[in-house]
Amino acid sequence: MSLTVIERMRLRKERERDSQSCLTTPGPDNYSIRSSSPPPMDPLDQHKPLDLPNPFVLMPPRHSTSQNTPAEIAIMKSTGERALKTRKLNESAQADFRRFIETANPLEREVPSHLALLEVRGLLQDHAEQGQQTWEPMKELTKAMKKIIRAFLTAPNLRYYGGSLAATIVDAMQKSDIPNLPDDDALMQEKLSHPISVDKNTIKATIKMSMHVENIEERNIAWVTFKIMKSLGIVGDPTLGLYWRIAHIRSELAKNHPNGTFWDEVDKTLDDYHKEGAAEFVLCLKENFKDDIAKYGDPAKIDYKLTAKALPDKAPKWMWSAHELAPKVRRVDAAFKSRKRKRIHYNNPEEEEEENSGGNAGSNEGGSVNSGGGEGEGENDSDGVLLL
Repeated sequence: MSLTVIERMRLRKERERDSQSCLTTPGPDNYSIRSSSPPPMDPLDQHKPLDLPNPFVLMPPRHSTSQNTPAEIAIMKSTGERALKTRKLNESAQADFRRFIETANPLEREVPSHLALLEVRGLLQDHAEQGQQTWEPMKELTKAMKKIIRAFLTAPNLRYYGGSLAATIVDAMQKSDIPNLPDDDALMQEKLSHPISVDKNTIKATIKMSMHVENIEERNIAWVTFKIMKSLGIVGDPTLGLYWRIAHIRSELAKNHPNGTFWDEVDKTLDDYHKEGAAEFVLCLKENFKDDIAKYGDPAKIDYKLTAKALPDKAPKWMWSAHELAPKVRRVDAAFKSRKRKRIHYNNPEEEEEENSGGNAGSNEGGSVNSGGGEGEGENDSDGVLLL
């Protein structure tokens, strides 16, 4: 509650009377710096302390500006020469050190000292950045990268083939406790971009070739899927859901999109399907698959097996992570705009409900691919991977 004009006048008058009768003026001795009690406040302004003398004004300066005496310089030189014998410095560094200790004015010595500290800091920063730029994954990490990339690209519940795919793969690798990952997520994403692009081109090239061959069997989506899995080193049987995805990619190839925007167009169509709703998304994939059968042949008429199991009975942790996070891929990847990106929260009930209704639609209808092997099995070579 603010004071009236009269109340403020009375307070001011009382304060002036007290100041005249006071024999001592409040100073730094009246208030201990170590005290936790706040300083007295001005009655006219409850948010403003009283104007007390600044106790720090009387403190001596941190550094004396007086020059060192010749005797002090002599002591510094002799001490410095003894110290030089215990250090390995080049001739240039030794000359700089001698000039430093022979300088009489402390302020003149402080300037080159500060510059030297800044130079060291800059060198350390450059070294750290260079170390990040030259970082290369170890052999075992490269092998794990290829396996989990191919698990994502051939997952029937993968939401998009671009966007935040690399960032989501990094999340899956972290969630799977894959060792030797760099601290910088963006650095790992950069290393993933090339193998992702190579494997996507392999899928695209294999499907495109099937559209122009004369052999009827090689045009069939069952043969095309088998060929893709073999090219990527994947073992196991595909699912109907994977057939749907490959049929969708083949339908986009028929539209003759430019190479640079092809996968964006694939994702754009998938996004249009998702916007219709979860059930409608599945119907869209079914209709597209029906068109593929009419044009390229029925996979049920050739001898290729399908599986309805989502994952093997003893699927390794990385397979579970890929299967869980594949529907969480987003079209727009904000991770590359900042080196510090926001982590995915896996236990968000609302997001889980959204993904289970939309992103997993293809997986629920078509299942995913089972390798039939255990956690330590299924690697036919260094690039081999079990298909989700």
